[in-house]
Amino acid sequence: MEHEQHWKIELISPEKSPEPPPNSVYFPPRKCVICYRPAYCKNYGTLTCDACKMFFRRVVTEKLEYECSNENSCYSDFTETSEICPKCKSCRYQRCLAFGMRYVIKQSKKQILELKMRKEMEMTKNQFLRPQDWSFFALYTTVDFLLNLDFMQELETSEKLILLKHSASKCSLFGGAMRTYRGKRDRMITVDGQDIYPDEMKKVLENEEGADDFLNRIRSFVVSKLVELSVTTEEYILICVILFCDPGGFADLLSLCPIIQRNFEDLQYLTMVFKLSWKGVPIQFKTIVEELV
Repeated sequence: MEHEQHWKIELISPEKSPEPPPNSVYFPPRKCVICYRPAYCKNYGTLTCDACKMFFRRVVTEKLEYECSNENSCYSDFTETSEICPKCKSCRYQRCLAFGMRYVIKQSKKQILELKMRKEMEMTKNQFLRPQDWSFFALYTTVDFLLNLDFMQELETSEKLILLKHSASKCSLFGGAMRTYRGKRDRMITVDGQDIYPDEMKKVLENEEGADDFLNRIRSFVVSKLVELSVTTEEYILICVILFCDPGGFADLLSLCPIIQRNFEDLQYLTMVFKLSWKGVPIQFKTIVEELV
């Protein structure tokens, strides 16, 4: 009978324990929960020896079926101190399942990517960005645009920081106004339709006289100027660079002035090109730049 077959467990005494190799970290083995032989890691979710791991995998992948002639009780008296282990494959497999072994078929890369994308879409439905998050992204994209201007490669990091601190927020505000203008709105809002001011800011200013007028001016004033002057995308980009390259605010930074001045001369040339192409452009530039600065 199959359940009557047994195999003997060899007990390794401390004297027979193998010595760990020199200059290595030795982790003493734990015991397999199925047969109590030495085990070093989890297999299919359970701490098992290699023999039980391979047995379980073979049964699942080859779809093997076994029957026990001892009413599935071959392991009922089996303990850690037992010298022999039951040979019944049916009971051994059931013991593997009872201790949580699960064989999961590896998914293809395509299936994994599809599952990941589906989870990300579900997460996106339950998430939203705050006004301050949108402000951060707007400033980040503005800084990225400004850092990619050709002359920025000639500057030291400290000089770049001075330029960005002076002009990045202005260019970011101007970019938000242009996005609002192109979206045919009269006041700035975030991309998803929220007020550009976080609730915390409005609570701080709610008791201040003239606070609402001040906030509304920022929301609408630059947008109204863009509408009034019908600014094009090309003009918007040129104005951004003019704001950024205005050398007047950096007179104390001698190493920076020649580079900015040289590129400002290039911008003056571009302004002349616009003047030849579109009537009234210099007046538009002067009006908008003066308002922003």
